[in-house]
Amino acid sequence: MKGRKFPAMSARLLTGRALNLPDDIRGRVALVLLAFVRQEPGLVDAWVEPFRELAESSKGLTFYRIALLGDSAIPNIVDLGMKLGIPVPKHGWTATAYGQRMKIQQVLGIEDHDALYLYLLDGEGIIRWTGQGPPAPEAVAELLAAAREAAGLGGKPGQKGA
Repeated sequence: MKGRKFPAMSARLLTGRALNLPDDIRGRVALVLLAFVRQEPGLVDAWVEPFRELAESSKGLTFYRIALLGDSAIPNIVDLGMKLGIPVPKHGWTATAYGQRMKIQQVLGIEDHDALYLYLLDGEGIIRWTGQGPPAPEAVAELLAAAREAAGLGGKPGQKGA
């Protein structure tokens, strides 16, 4: 998967804003978390928090969690349930995507629908790192190193690049 362009997909953030990947991240490095089933908040946060800390200290980094839902899902009800169940500060990076599930699965080679999938995209939408499931410390370190490299940041974790 690394080195391939992330497939085009459209989603809607819980804030109501449209999100079109990879076009909307052009020029930025983005961590995209894809879920097919409801994931435990702690699992998502364990990946997002270290990345968010890096993103806050560096320009040009962003992240999105996208729930990929089937055609049979009722968007208004699902979106309302997510808005009620997810804290408001997370609405700006949490999105739902309907009717694209099969296409995304096939293009990305996703087989396990119970897992959380992570893709680090560079400013051109090219996949630079992938991960899956619960984060091991080594995997988080690899993600952060790949993000620093893709964003052109030097230095050690917690340091701004040169």
